Amino acid sequence: MTKTQDTRNIKPRDGLLPVLLLMGIFTGIFAACRQESSAPKPRVEEITFAQPKMTIAIKERKAVKIKVHPAHAKQYYEVEYSTSVTGVITVTETSNDGCVITGEKGGSVVLIARADGYTAYMEVVVDGTATPQVPYIQIPTQVVEVTEGGRKTVQVNLFNGSAAEQQQFRWAVEPGKDNISISPAGNTVVIQGEKRGSQKIIVSHDRSEYTAEILVFVLGVNEKVNYITTAQNVIQMVARGENKQFSATLVNGSPTDISGFTFTIKEDDPCIDILSSNNSCNIMPKLKGTAVIVIQHPLAEYPLEVRVIVLEGEESYLELDKTFLLMNIGQAEFINASMNGSFKESWKTDFEYTVKGDADCVEINQTNASFYAIAKKFGRATVEIKNKNFQYSREALIIVNDEVYAAPDEYYITTSQNVIRMEVDQKFITELNIQLINGNEGDKASFEWVVDDRLSTRKTWTEN
Repeated sequence: MTKTQDTRNIKPRDGLLPVLLLMGIFTGIFAACRQESSAPKPRVEEITFAQPKMTIAIKERKAVKIKVHPAHAKQYYEVEYSTSVTGVITVTETSNDGCVITGEKGGSVVLIARADGYTAYMEVVVDGTATPQVPYIQIPTQVVEVTEGGRKTVQVNLFNGSAAEQQQFRWAVEPGKDNISISPAGNTVVIQGEKRGSQKIIVSHDRSEYTAEILVFVLGVNEKVNYITTAQNVIQMVARGENKQFSATLVNGSPTDISGFTFTIKEDDPCIDILSSNNSCNIMPKLKGTAVIVIQHPLAEYPLEVRVIVLEGEESYLELDKTFLLMNIGQAEFINASMNGSFKESWKTDFEYTVKGDADCVEINQTNASFYAIAKKFGRATVEIKNKNFQYSREALIIVNDEVYAAPDEYYITTSQNVIRMEVDQKFITELNIQLINGNEGDKASFEWVVDDRLSTRKTWTEN
């Protein structure tokens, strides 16, 4: 059994006590020095999204920017992202500067960002109609900063591309310069800063009609440069569809610099119109085509280009929920018009109507696309409903009966198919069925058919 030594009365040898005391003093001094030299970690004072609301289409990807104040505090904390509901969008490529969202299904969701106890919110609306599928190259940022000898990684995406196609990008650098070197692999590139200056990276893909560019600034220590960025390098729209608005940012600028932006269209006969104010630009699609918007600022060395692709949307047409009304005097009914295909919500205020025939037999009260019909006296009238933004109008036949006066049988033609949609070179036959009210079997042979546009339609018919 080992004996335990009692050390309570053991004294240090001569000379050892002063050494121990001296070591303790220096240890305390060094500890105090370390404590004084370690500055407290900066705390986040505010976190905000660059914009409070964003609208995207199904399968569309958009970069979301976030700001942490003070800026140097974001290196000490991780920004965490979440959504109020699942399934509407997916959130990828998260960082302390933002993330990328993709529309999955129609609906509304709140994107939430948190850092150091602070929270920011942004509403995201996903349009329930899928954007037409045209491939193009999406880049998360048009400008990259890298220090001399430093490295940055950038990942691009082929919109509507398959997993295999995401690995088929081609990368090149702007010729005649040696400010950077690149190491590409599929849709990812590692950028090496070689010497101070700027140089562009050109990205291409066989399925994309247009290339994409990334401007790289190689900066020295504490060097800053002004440049322009936007959330998207490509904006896809539908002819006759809704307008879209985007904004530009002058990096390392001040709030007063927003008045210096200019937006111009590069093409002489563009497929779009634009209306700009400060750093915001509203795009109005006119017809199918593509255009480039050039953004400039006197403090930015390089302009920035945003490509707009306008696709041919679905054919625009009107529909009525009722095309025939048989009413008694004093009776009232609603006729509701609806817009279909590619249209703008603002067009709902452009409806108008005309009453033909016995105009005084019915009273019409209109509220936008809703028409309230009140039967006033015996007779019949046709209500033509039209909208200046649509090529064709629609008609509703109204017959007002008098319960006292027994009117003879009214003959009129009706159908439940006031609009038929077909495809070019369609292989199967589409039927249009009509009916002669108060007619008999022998009246079927008396129908006459006329096609307005003989160039677009081939017709065959039977008696009814």
